[in-house]
Amino acid sequence: MAKPMVRELWIKRASEYNSSNMGAAEWCRINNLKKSQLWYWLKKFKDEDIKIKTEWIETNVDAIEPSTYENTMVIKIGLASIEIKTGFDKLLLEDVVQMLYKLC
Repeated sequence: MAKPMVRELWIKRASEYNSSNMGAAEWCRINNLKKSQLWYWLKKFKDEDIKIKTEWIETNVDAIEPSTYENTMVIKIGLASIEIKTGFDKLLLEDVVQMLYKLC
């Protein structure tokens, strides 16, 4: 496969991984890839400052069980839990969530 085609394939794979809500080990196992390959390309794209598309999903807040804490929400990504309270910094949350998706 020609280099430009391989690159495009990995851009697509990186986007799918970022949108998968799975850890690297699970995603690579399902896609029959090595984690080292995934990390190589993610680092390469980061070093080149290539933005990989992340798709966000909508959720119905009414379907979430009420918390015992008023005005608090807990987001779980892999083994990490993030407690969100009223007035949180949305840009900071977005950065933290994207980093956790890459690490988990």
